[in-house]
Amino acid sequence: MKFLIVKLKVFPVDVGINLNEMAESIQKNLPKGMEIVSKYEEPIAFGLSALILNIKLEEKEGVMEALEKAVKSSKYVSEIQVIGVSTYSTHLT
Repeated sequence: MKFLIVKLKVFPVDVGINLNEMAESIQKNLPKGMEIVSKYEEPIAFGLSALILNIKLEEKEGVMEALEKAVKSSKYVSEIQVIGVSTYSTHLT
């Protein structure tokens, strides 16, 4: 089974949105098998910050559409941008 890491830039609907609450809302909306593995804030301008998310998901047909639909379904999300997609690998030592 192959996994991907998708890096998203998620913009809130308003400057006053708590980005931690937005991340929790997004995590609750994600389909089974998808998870946020890391997150951080990126200042944009005039007090607005975007949330950068790295989301792990299984590589299969239709998964990107499902991810975008789940993220956009959060009431806190205005817009999303896919920044990058990479394979996820683990190394056992």
